[in-house]
Amino acid sequence: MSLNPRFPFTLRVIRPELDPNGDPAFDENGDVAYSPLTVQKVVMTENEEDCGEPMRDSAGSFITEPAIEIRWGYRTSTGGFKDSGEVAEADFKIGTEMFITPLDTGDVVEMTDYDRTWRMQVLKKTTYNWGTNIWVKDVKN
Repeated sequence: MSLNPRFPFTLRVIRPELDPNGDPAFDENGDVAYSPLTVQKVVMTENEEDCGEPMRDSAGSFITEPAIEIRWGYRTSTGGFKDSGEVAEADFKIGTEMFITPLDTGDVVEMTDYDRTWRMQVLKKTTYNWGTNIWVKDVKN
């Protein structure tokens, strides 16, 4: 399987764990506890001309596979988005392989590029024809 050059890096989504009351759970240090989220990544055809297209089953639904880690690439370094009249500021908009698992605003992406690994909070996710865009902001501790 060839790699899409638009997505040279890797990330994983982590989601806050919840206690029996539905409140965030904490680890032994008093920090919010997170668990990796398995996403349903859409299987793409291998096509030299355009990096492939989404594969579908006989009913027309996307063929997916579970993934803990997905590939991503930078799209913009700053900016925001409008959503239902609200404006939100994002530090980055990143592009990823196409996946159909919903993300929550409390989710965090652990992103690794050529130099480092860091955490960014999810603000918004949009999936389109050949990929997914995620708007993220820096997690301030």
